[in-house]
Amino acid sequence: MKGSFEDFKQLIKEWLDAHPKEYGSFVEEMNRTNSAGFQKVFMLVVRLVPKYKDAVKKRMSDDTLKDFSSLESILTNSNLAENLVNEFQNTDKHSIVPAMLAWLYYGRSYECMVEQGESLIHNSKTNRVHRWILSLLVKYIIHKSISSGERTKEDWEEFRLYKHSLSTDTVIESTLEKAITFGDNKNTGTNKKRGRPKDERNLKELLKPGANEELLSKIRDRILTKPKEKDIVYLKIALEEEGLLYECNIAPFYRALSEHYNIRLIGLRGVQDAYKELTETIGKTGIRLMDKGKERASIDEFKTFLS
Repeated sequence: MKGSFEDFKQLIKEWLDAHPKEYGSFVEEMNRTNSAGFQKVFMLVVRLVPKYKDAVKKRMSDDTLKDFSSLESILTNSNLAENLVNEFQNTDKHSIVPAMLAWLYYGRSYECMVEQGESLIHNSKTNRVHRWILSLLVKYIIHKSISSGERTKEDWEEFRLYKHSLSTDTVIESTLEKAITFGDNKNTGTNKKRGRPKDERNLKELLKPGANEELLSKIRDRILTKPKEKDIVYLKIALEEEGLLYECNIAPFYRALSEHYNIRLIGLRGVQDAYKELTETIGKTGIRLMDKGKERASIDEFKTFLS
């Protein structure tokens, strides 16, 4: 049975590799602030397991329970898994099943679920009972991901640091901007601002004139299907080596990507660390990690994809 499951996961991986645009569109929808993607997934589950809808409604109004085993039991005791396999194998082009399964097994699905839960918790329209239940659900998702082996405690610690870095970076930027403004007001005209000016160019301004909509589409596909720290670094280096990107630091490039595509990227701090690791010379050798081995192969693969 285990072999069959692994074989099925391999089929999902093959679909993912062959359909980057379809998968990218699904991921984008799952990360929208209007919850459209989650609504689609919920309606799919309800279509395959009709009694799940009433069970969810009942659970979300029950403040006597601290887990979600009743909902999980309904799904595990149904034909949901079999129906999903059948839909995957006999799907039409409009079905979200292949992309959803790829997202669940290979994407940042658990992190996205947690972000969705946190977003609803902080929504002013969410009442207190639902906030409490949603907080339990977030914890349940994290514990379930660890117990199933899909995530580790280290993964979630990294995610926590990523969330912290977002808020910290925002505080630092706003503080620096205020400090600069205050300093300017005190200047008599003889003093100059210290430090480098903030690079606020958007993605189209960072890309050289040769860039077009096709390139922008390829960049979008790449950051959706390869969203890890080193992948973003590979992308920047590939664009630079292809003569498509103006000189810039990794942080403005990261921000421009996130803002242009309205996508939550992995934490900036991790991307900065990866950039430093790949681009700095090793001791006195003059050699950089980006110039050899698998790192160079990955960058060249990005360049081929973009060309």
